Amino acid sequence: MSERSRWKDAAPKKKEATHMAIRLNEDKELVAQIREGLRRRGGYCPCRLEKTEDNKCICKEFREQMKDPNFEGYCHCMLYYKTKDPIKEEPSHAEDHSDQL
Repeated sequence: MSERSRWKDAAPKKKEATHMAIRLNEDKELVAQIREGLRRRGGYCPCRLEKTEDNKCICKEFREQMKDPNFEGYCHCMLYYKTKDPIKEEPSHAEDHSDQL
């Protein structure tokens, strides 16, 4: 085996980068209302009564759904949407709104 082919075989293989696609709801009015609710509640989901860490935006329920490669849909309050199929070479568009409160 030549030195060149040994180097080529030892080089790490390029992996196709894929990221899940998370986006805001397309309804700008709904997004504004939810963001206002998040601001009033200190970053906790306005759709949940309890102020627990599990209900801090992005809530635990949606974080778990995001891990499921077969899940496609909105979070509980409909602020975020996760697509089922990953989009190549694009970062996640999910935002943490707790710092905007």
